Amino acid sequence: MIGDGTGLHITHTGSSTLLSGSSIFHLKNILCVPDIKKNLVSIYQFCVTNNVSIEFLPWCFLVKDLLTGVVRAQGESKGGIYEWSGFNPTSPSPTSFSISKPAPINWHYRLGHPSLPILNVILSKNKLTTYSMTKQISCNACQCNKSHKLSFSTSTLESHAPLKIIFSDV
Repeated sequence: MIGDGTGLHITHTGSSTLLSGSSIFHLKNILCVPDIKKNLVSIYQFCVTNNVSIEFLPWCFLVKDLLTGVVRAQGESKGGIYEWSGFNPTSPSPTSFSISKPAPINWHYRLGHPSLPILNVILSKNKLTTYSMTKQISCNACQCNKSHKLSFSTSTLESHAPLKIIFSDV
C-alpha cells in the first residue's frame, strides 16, 4: 500500500544481497511490485538485518556499523531524494583473487582526514584513483571536529548579597 492508500500488486517475494564497495548487505523479504519504477528500501528492516545505522545529512547519507561506527557505505541526495548509486544487487560468488580501488572517501579516512585539496594532490601524485573528488567531503568525524562551542553570553544578573567566607581549623 502506498501513501494515498492505493494497494499495489505484489508478484513475488524473495531475498538478495547488496554489494556496495567492499561491504555486503543482506536484503530480506523483498517485494517485487512491477508498478513501482524505483527500488525502495525499508530503513528499519535494513538497519536491523545488517546491524547498521543510517545518518541522513542534507547532501548525503551514511551507512554506519552499529558496533564500530565505521562508515560502510554512503549515498547522495538528489532532488530531495536520497539515492544509493553505484551498488550492485548480487549474490556474492567466491573469488580467489580480486582487486578493487577504494573510493576517494576511503582514502580520506585512511590518510588521517586531510582536506579535499590535499587529498586530491595525494591521490593524483600516487595514482591511487582515476578521478578526483570535487564535492565537499561528508565525513562525520571532520564535521564534529570543526564544530566549536560558543562562549557564554554576557549576563545582566547581579547578586547583592554579601559574600561570607568562613575559615576553620579542622
